[in-house]
Amino acid sequence: MKLSEKKSVRHFTATAYIVDNGKILLVNHKKLGMWLPIGGHVEENETPDQAVIRETKEETGLDAEIIRLSKHAQYEYPRAEILHTPYVISLQNIKDDHQHIDLEYVCNVKGKKILKGTEECKWFTANEIKNLENCPPEAKEFAADIIKTVNA
Repeated sequence: MKLSEKKSVRHFTATAYIVDNGKILLVNHKKLGMWLPIGGHVEENETPDQAVIRETKEETGLDAEIIRLSKHAQYEYPRAEILHTPYVISLQNIKDDHQHIDLEYVCNVKGKKILKGTEECKWFTANEIKNLENCPPEAKEFAADIIKTVNA
C-alpha cells in the first residue's frame, strides 16, 4: 500500500535546506536524536513560504530567503501571488496514524550569518553529511544534490 492510500491525519510542514558556500545547515533535533534540515508545521493562515522563513528564524536566528528554482516564478497574475516551488514535496509517515506533507525548499541566508536560535545547528559539506550516522538517507541525498545544483 502506498503511503498516500493510508488513512491518516495529515499536517502540512515546510522544510528549509539552507545552503551557503557549498555547505548545508542542519539542526540537531533533540526529540528525534537526528541531524535534520530546518523546518516545522505550517500554521493556520500561514503560507508554506512564510512557515519556512519563520521556522528558520526560530530555530537558527537567521533570515532565510527561498531560492527560486522554477522559471514559472517570474509570472505575475492580477489576483494571485506566485509562491515558491518546493525542491520536492514528500509524504512522510510520522506514526501509524499521522503523516506530514512536507514542502521542502532550497534557501540561502540574507544578512548576517550568526547562529543564535533555539536549536543546536551546524554547517556541513556534502561529504560530512554523507558520513553522518544520525541523519536520514533522504536528507543526505537531497543535501548533496542541492549543493551540486546551487553551486553549478
